[in-house]
Amino acid sequence: MEFFAGRIAPFSAVLVLLIGGGALGENPVISAVVRVLEVALGGAIAAAVSMLVFPERAHKLGIEAASRILRDMASLLPAVLDAFTQSADLNGTRRRQDGLGRAVGAFDDLVAEARRERMVSFTRDVDPAPLSRTLLRLRHDFVILIRAAAEPLPDAVAERLAPPLARFGREGSQFMLGCADELSRRNAPPSLEPFDAALKGCDSEIAALRREGLTRPLSTAEVERLFALGFALDQLFQNAGDLARRIEEYSTGGIA
Repeated sequence: MEFFAGRIAPFSAVLVLLIGGGALGENPVISAVVRVLEVALGGAIAAAVSMLVFPERAHKLGIEAASRILRDMASLLPAVLDAFTQSADLNGTRRRQDGLGRAVGAFDDLVAEARRERMVSFTRDVDPAPLSRTLLRLRHDFVILIRAAAEPLPDAVAERLAPPLARFGREGSQFMLGCADELSRRNAPPSLEPFDAALKGCDSEIAALRREGLTRPLSTAEVERLFALGFALDQLFQNAGDLARRIEEYSTGGIA
């Protein structure tokens, strides 16, 4: 680039002098100064647009994309949990999960673009990278749940787990929808207390099943799926707490 500029600069200078002194009847020095100012003004305008307009656009697109992902997760969670206690269309659920994975990947690409723009921006936007990592972890929780829900649990276990799982799915869905809405509005996240209470209900019922010996007749595969369910629910709630912190960052503009 330096070599190219060094080769072009002398020719540009000659053209400015010839045009300014001959064709337009201007003083060559004045002509050169005017053209330098014109170029500087154009460069300043271009830099201002690239630093102030486009980063804001990428930032807004990122918020919209993250909100859509959270709404998709909110819609998918109850359906995934239903598969543990009753027959369900797992192929359709897996397709939705695959679509969720593509959406999270696309959001990560958008984050990379926004990060490049933030490097030359005068605006103080929230870094979207932590939110991207949180969404990826939540998506992994869905992967674990869907794999564990390969088929319904035995009837004796499913009957006991159906009510607490339905409550967990309902509260988790409401929390994610609330996060999507508050992220779009740049408000504080919804309370985690109802979601936490639902998780405690699931953990309590799983512990009761073990204490009462209802897990003993289960096959090894069924026990593994039950334990995977409990682990995934705990992880999902922990990552939901991290999601709340990310939403809080957007509500405060990243200012601690």
